[in-house]
Amino acid sequence: MNGDSSVIHITIRFATQWSRQPIRAVYHSHAAPNRAAPMEVQLVDLLSEQERSALMARIKGKDTKPEMLVRRGLFRKGYRFRLHRQIGLSRPDIVLGPRKVAIFIHGCFWHQHDRCRHYRLPKSNLEFWRGKLSKNSLRDRRNIESLDRTGWRVALIWECAASHPHLIDELSVWIEGTQLLFVASEAGGLRSVELIDNLELPPIEK
Repeated sequence: MNGDSSVIHITIRFATQWSRQPIRAVYHSHAAPNRAAPMEVQLVDLLSEQERSALMARIKGKDTKPEMLVRRGLFRKGYRFRLHRQIGLSRPDIVLGPRKVAIFIHGCFWHQHDRCRHYRLPKSNLEFWRGKLSKNSLRDRRNIESLDRTGWRVALIWECAASHPHLIDELSVWIEGTQLLFVASEAGGLRSVELIDNLELPPIEK
């Protein structure tokens, strides 16, 4: 960086906390170095399509950190459950069979958490990412709608809320109640909802 420049460019490489996807974050601050200013973040996919495909094949789909947080919390509360039980076309992360409760724990990036600060599409390989993530989102909605039609109650825990200090208590209250749907997110909080559209899934593309 030039000493007389009023623009700061900082580039870092990192892996996201749970999905381990290598990307580059480029921060731009259009202010003098001594001044506080909002930071713009651009995500750039550093891998080719072939490298990205090989990496994705190695990413854990089960037993992620958010899943383990929720499972351990429910277990401490005295709940016993099955993992990834097949129900129709879906495999919820946690299933409380006698109660007909299905719980999904979704990564904010991989499942396109609507309006979440942790979800951004990379600037490169855009067509690949749109196609991949859109398929995930359509499958998520289809699975929840199918469970809802067959009398299952569904909770959706977004990754950004998995470590919320009151998550397990609020989830337990919902499990013991009668509300059909529950959603937990960093921005929206922990709450029962009446409509699938309120689970913070991405909007359906027309």
